[in-house]
Amino acid sequence: MPQSVRECLSYRPQLLELPKEHQRRLLERGELDPIELAELERLHDEHRRAYFEQPLRPVLEVCADPRVPRLVLLGDPGSGKSSLLRYLALDWALTENVNARYTQPLPLLIELRDYNRWPCPSGKGFPRYLHEASTWHRLNQHTLDWLLKQPGRVVLLLDGLDEVFDPVEREQVVNDIHRFSNDYPETRILVTSRVVGYRAERLRDAGFRDYMLQDLDDKVQIPAFLERWHQVTFADPNEAASKRERLAKAIRESRSIAQLAGNPLLLTLMAIINRYQELPRDRVMLYEKAAEVLLQQWDTERGLQDFPDLSREIDLRAKTAILRRVATRMQTGDGDEGQAANVIEGEALIDLIEGYLCDELRFSQARAAAQALVRQLRERNFILCFLGADSYAFVHRTFLEYFCAADLVQRFHKEKTLTIDQLIEVFDRHARNDDWREVLRLICGQIDEAFVGRIVERLAAKVDPGRDETAALHGLPLAVYCLAEARNPARLEQIGPRVLEKALDCFDPRRSDSHEVQNALVQAAMAVGDRWPGLDGMRQSVLTHHRRISISSNAGIRWPAFLAKVLPEREHIRRLADGGQWTLRSGALITLAKSWPDVETRRLLAEHAVQDEEGWTRAAALRALAQGWPDAETRRLLADRAVQDEAGKIRRTALEALARGWPDAETRRLLVERAVQDEDGETRGVAAWLHAKQHSRFGATLLGGDLDGVGPFLDPRSPIPRDHIEEAADKVGLSSAEIDAAVASLSAHMGWDILRGNRPSPCGSD
Repeated sequence: MPQSVRECLSYRPQLLELPKEHQRRLLERGELDPIELAELERLHDEHRRAYFEQPLRPVLEVCADPRVPRLVLLGDPGSGKSSLLRYLALDWALTENVNARYTQPLPLLIELRDYNRWPCPSGKGFPRYLHEASTWHRLNQHTLDWLLKQPGRVVLLLDGLDEVFDPVEREQVVNDIHRFSNDYPETRILVTSRVVGYRAERLRDAGFRDYMLQDLDDKVQIPAFLERWHQVTFADPNEAASKRERLAKAIRESRSIAQLAGNPLLLTLMAIINRYQELPRDRVMLYEKAAEVLLQQWDTERGLQDFPDLSREIDLRAKTAILRRVATRMQTGDGDEGQAANVIEGEALIDLIEGYLCDELRFSQARAAAQALVRQLRERNFILCFLGADSYAFVHRTFLEYFCAADLVQRFHKEKTLTIDQLIEVFDRHARNDDWREVLRLICGQIDEAFVGRIVERLAAKVDPGRDETAALHGLPLAVYCLAEARNPARLEQIGPRVLEKALDCFDPRRSDSHEVQNALVQAAMAVGDRWPGLDGMRQSVLTHHRRISISSNAGIRWPAFLAKVLPEREHIRRLADGGQWTLRSGALITLAKSWPDVETRRLLAEHAVQDEEGWTRAAALRALAQGWPDAETRRLLADRAVQDEAGKIRRTALEALARGWPDAETRRLLVERAVQDEDGETRGVAAWLHAKQHSRFGATLLGGDLDGVGPFLDPRSPIPRDHIEEAADKVGLSSAEIDAAVASLSAHMGWDILRGNRPSPCGSD
């Protein structure tokens, strides 16, 4: 299933997410460029905004784009990099029409790991490799040299730059790529690599552009994958349709399953499990089953061929025990207060495996065997995979969290080396740490409800919504999540109402600083739903709580979402949408659009978008329509409100929705019109910025008064000062020599000279 990509534009969050100590080690080994890292940290927010503002592009479109003749595809393990290159080669080979095939570029696929191992004392290069090395498509070097010089005749596919492990050898391969691009400028080149260990500057100097593979989306790509996978796998169409729908339903209805489905490797894994049994809806059981399949694929016998006595001992139980140790080390870093990250250095991984082989199996050659297993991980992704730069990780963070939780449960339940008080202390220590939330939840899904009750009681007892600062309230959403994980919530009916009372108190008009906690409580309530223990006795308190929320409190915007999770009955939210308080009306309209997106909700949104007396509510209705019903009828309403609404804020909201959902010529004409004619300077500025943003990063940056792309924006009626232009150019990497051309190009796009402004001429002037 072809995925989507975004151009990196210097945005590589995977590097910034590495623990500082790991970054230091990579810098020491030359795996990370210190200047590049400093630049990533300094400009992180700007690069992130520019990265996500780009529209997604189909990866096959980018691979065929003549404007991108040099391309590096970056992605996480299991994201589909190698599969894409094999698809490109196979697609050419399966073209039935011979004449058509030979008018298409000939794909030459080279595994860079094999290329690097090829012994060639001098004159090493890709054409010679294809001529002399033991490859399945050996080609005559003279013929190949001629083909490579013909425009568009060949595409060179270089897979796995990160799999050249030695930094010095990897640099030599980059030199070979650089030299090949100079020798054969007419040949397209596509390189794949994982992010960690990839240094962009050398290939960018040779004209390469970096693109990041994205997860599969749930609207088109995941359904298309399921359709094709089941067609190919099952001979019986009825069985294929039945199994496909079963998996699709599981993805729709289970957040745990949906969380994994965006990764192509893990989606394939779930399809394999679903072929033989229904996927467990219980998160712990699902992760256990998925981990079991991946562990069975980890062919340790092959990795331990030199240790036949040991290979028989490394069964499912042993692999699980090893991974519990690895996960706990990753999650805690070098100590209990370390930084949680899905990454571990090769030497540390070897130490952990060696420790298990010594402590549990009493194996005398533990070090050598551990090194052999880690070497195997470099060759192929299993549940642990090679990240690049002597770094390893779980193929998905979910498995890190699952095995870390399993380790704590093992110590608490089976080994009895952890008491309930010590386990509660783990929850106390990490209650406000987002990196630990899933681990703590998964623990509660594996222990008896009596212990879950004690943990929840402790978390709730530490929270006083009437007194605590926002930071202290973050233990409350965790308490709600823990309620949700209990296998039998009915056994928690004593503590459930106390937690709910404290949650209601967080939606308190006296508090102006708890919006983050309120949002977190909405998400946590989604996990519990109407299974909240003891809810029946609290029903009236929940239904009347909105009366405590004053018109000046933003808690009203978030309260309907919480109510819809706890009591998912439409009529309660509908009454709030018709009420007299604008914050509750706004929140209720947003909630109806998300939870009940039907004809009745659409009619209500359209009515409030025009008739509601409060501008904020009209804006909320317009945004909900644009997101939930992006069709011609919504577009007409947005275009009307962009001109006719009396409030500048609403006109700006409509323009932003049009520019986001319909970035075409008709929208551009409206943006130009409003940039010139709107009576409100802020609205003119937003219209001009939205129009400039469609031109270039330079345009989007230039029109921002603070050069940050988020407003306030310059009034287009005024000339833009030269020093502001030069600062914007510097921010996006334009040289002094490029500024005048960029200004001229942007002016042509805008429809006026930005150096002079678009102020209308006085009546009667020439």
